[in-house]
Amino acid sequence: MTRHGEQGYALLAAVASIAVFASLSLMMLNASRGSIAMAGAELDRARLSAAADAGVAIALQGLLQSDRARRWPIDGQPRQLAFDAYTLTITVFDERGKIPLNRLDRRQAEAMFRAAGLGGGDLDIAVDSFLDWRDQDDDPKLNGAEADYYDRLAIRPRNGSLQSVGELALVRGVGQAVATRLIPFATVDFGSKSDFDPRFASPIARRVMADQNDVATVSSEQARENGGVINSGPVSDRNSLIDRPLTIRVDARIGAHAHARRQLIVSLTGIADRPYLVLGRD
Repeated sequence: MTRHGEQGYALLAAVASIAVFASLSLMMLNASRGSIAMAGAELDRARLSAAADAGVAIALQGLLQSDRARRWPIDGQPRQLAFDAYTLTITVFDERGKIPLNRLDRRQAEAMFRAAGLGGGDLDIAVDSFLDWRDQDDDPKLNGAEADYYDRLAIRPRNGSLQSVGELALVRGVGQAVATRLIPFATVDFGSKSDFDPRFASPIARRVMADQNDVATVSSEQARENGGVINSGPVSDRNSLIDRPLTIRVDARIGAHAHARRQLIVSLTGIADRPYLVLGRD
């Protein structure tokens, strides 16, 4: 190879090396940009999560006010607050104003499922299967279902108290659509020593617990719109909130799409160094 040829080859090799290094640099830059974007998105999620947690703290502070005029009501009406750059929508529900699934007798269960849109034979199947789901024996009622029915579906019946309202979807004759309609109006966190309180209950819950047969049917749209909310004023005595299960729901938003939610069931204790207990969270 001539000297000029060697020089040409060296130049070509140098240009190729520069191209390779440039390509690697571009790849590293793009990877860095991707990492920065991911880190930014993670930071945004963390900030939204912190804002939602702050909303829970704000709600608890409102519920624990000793001044009755400043104490938050438990009427289920949403409150919208600004927190830094975030919008918080905070709602407090009284669980004692909801249908207590684990306490219902047959008549009340019929009223509840009728309100959810069932009738005729479908209603009979749902009611008997619901009662079978809760009882501790393996003998199905006339239209009910026990372990033999659920085995082929790989479902194990509870044979005891329901652990969530969503569990209704597993019960024969109920299904997801009916369970979804009932979620805003029913509860499994009623409290062992509590009684139903109609002051903070929806009309659906009031009718079911009054054993009335003229329960209006609630649509999925209605359930989503009002969340089972009805109210009749503030709690007159702070002590009446003690040991009362309450749901605190917080939606934190920034912009049109970024969103975080917290939902807890709490019970106020009246004890200064431990003012509340968390009974459950979603």
